[in-house]
Amino acid sequence: AGAAPLPGDRRLDAQEPSAKAEAAKLAAVWDRPGYRDGRFGLTPTPGEHPCFAGFTHMVNKTDRCGGWVRKYPAVGEAVTFLNTGVNRLSNFTLKAVVAGHINVWLEEGSTPQHEDVAIKAAKIYTNEYDIEELRPDAHSRSWMDKECKVMGSMPFMYTCSDRINVLVQECRLENAWVRQSDYLRNYPRPAGEGAEPNFDIVFYMCQELLDRNPNPYAAANTFAHELAHVIQGGFGFSFNTMTEGGATWLEGALLLLPPRPMVYAWGFQDWNRINAAHLYANTKGLNARKFYQIHAMFLTYLSQRELLGDQAASALQNYQTFDDDHTPWGRSSFDYFLQHLADGEPSAFEPIAINVESPHNAFATALLNYRVALATQCVADDSLRPTDPNYRMPAHLRERPYWDCSSYPVYWSAEGTSVTNASRDIHYGGAAVWRLAAPRDATISVAADADPRVRTKVLAAGSAAGQPAEVR
Repeated sequence: AGAAPLPGDRRLDAQEPSAKAEAAKLAAVWDRPGYRDGRFGLTPTPGEHPCFAGFTHMVNKTDRCGGWVRKYPAVGEAVTFLNTGVNRLSNFTLKAVVAGHINVWLEEGSTPQHEDVAIKAAKIYTNEYDIEELRPDAHSRSWMDKECKVMGSMPFMYTCSDRINVLVQECRLENAWVRQSDYLRNYPRPAGEGAEPNFDIVFYMCQELLDRNPNPYAAANTFAHELAHVIQGGFGFSFNTMTEGGATWLEGALLLLPPRPMVYAWGFQDWNRINAAHLYANTKGLNARKFYQIHAMFLTYLSQRELLGDQAASALQNYQTFDDDHTPWGRSSFDYFLQHLADGEPSAFEPIAINVESPHNAFATALLNYRVALATQCVADDSLRPTDPNYRMPAHLRERPYWDCSSYPVYWSAEGTSVTNASRDIHYGGAAVWRLAAPRDATISVAADADPRVRTKVLAAGSAAGQPAEVR
């Protein structure tokens, strides 16, 4: 499938067959949204929202939906949906249509506060208020715009609808979610006449979550996170760590918002244990489920223009497949993209062999440099930090340390013999960091009997006398 030509793409059709196939393979990896548009023969119409770019063309110029488009009732009318929180059929009233694309539905029994917060959240997400601070960059009017411009459009080619349905429902827990089984219910075919209401782009928002935190900005940020999962699901399936990491990256750095803090959700007692945990661990016991934040910040690091950039970082986390045999797991997507760190998209697609014999590989190097970049944030004076982007976080975060700098074990003595044999048990992809203050005449070395699968780098901050920072 990766080598198939893209129907309707005139630029590719003008090339030699081999060039078309090569361009298609590259697009399948580096431009997931463009590749999918080509496969469905979709052409965006000027003025369409990026989340539904190509919808008008699909309905009017292709037979994808067979002439059927989902219709919605007027504001104030009710429809029976499945409440997925308590698993019951229930009446939901359409309370608002925001920005022409977001239906806000409230289950019977919802309160005026639920309605007020949900509608305000939708207006924040779409920037109906036209507030400058809600524009992530000069080219995006809203969080919703930016999300779809970078990650791709909503999977409307499976629902034949151009609306997002927010269902505020009783859940008996504080959460929010989406279900790929809603919009992919008839995969690979789309919805059609008689499709039940939940067979659509649906986002479930628990009343209890709005009760606990009625801040509409928090709810809008949850919109962004969960709708990132809708976009991801339109490209297939991946493993939980990648999808949650990608959505958490989106809700923070990609929207130019503060990243999700480490204290969010479940607490923990030891930052160093979390730092040393297995990279893919995702349980409360193993790492307090901080894989959301750790992977999100890794993508934040990689999304620097000098490394991968936003589009390639999104392609990395968006590489998903509907073929169970090829579902990406871990290094299969990381290693490919990290081979091209700082080089940009290659001119030809070349599969790689993953190096599992040595820790000196692209994935390990990027993880190690990422941990150095987090530690670099703890150097208070920017002029004393490394200038190599491999060892820095994005510019807007450099003065905002993400890790608790006081949590790293610190040795304060100026004597060269102040510490010996400092060690820590670390798991796959985990890390350990030590700080040595005033390391006068210090010699730093790795013990001869240290685990050869563990790599070490030393970050030396610059000095007031003009000596530059150095990483070895």
